[in-house]
Amino acid sequence: MASIQLKFQAAAEVNGKEQDGLLLLSDQEQQRQLVITCSRKILKEITERKSNDINNDDIAKILWEMIHWQTSLELSVRINTLEDGIYKALLINEENQFSLPINADTAILLSIVSHNEIPIFMDAALFRRQSSVYQPNAKGLQLPLNILSEPMLHNLLDNAVKTEHYEIASELRDELKKREEEDKKRSQEDKDQAENVQ
Repeated sequence: MASIQLKFQAAAEVNGKEQDGLLLLSDQEQQRQLVITCSRKILKEITERKSNDINNDDIAKILWEMIHWQTSLELSVRINTLEDGIYKALLINEENQFSLPINADTAILLSIVSHNEIPIFMDAALFRRQSSVYQPNAKGLQLPLNILSEPMLHNLLDNAVKTEHYEIASELRDELKKREEEDKKRSQEDKDQAENVQ
């Protein structure tokens, strides 16, 4: 499976939102960019680490250094899917290929804690589908609707209706309906599978 190595570029708060943030990554050549939503907690951690606001007794930093001193462990992160607006990844032990499922925002934080010794990769097809042209000096970001959480979509929908942006509201409503249909389909498949097992 082809993959593309990514590098972290920036972290930002979503305007007017206290709980969500955005992480901007690019390919190594800085031709294309990818935006990943993150929790407020992850945003705070990344922002502090990137501004060197972390002191010498930071437990994550200490643990990474201890692992690094004691082992030759080589890890990588592979962002491999997008489910319900959340990028999912695998933390992979390169020696034995054992993997641990992890959210992509957490994986990016782990890479930053390791001083980028844990590289971040993404499935090439997923990257092509979700990325846009890299714009380092842009004032805003292009966000595909499928990366937004349902609460964020509902909030944006309410805002679009209040401000009479009906075309945007229609797109947001369509995305919410699409997810609802996918959830029903998954639920039915799970139910059918459970019945077949019995």
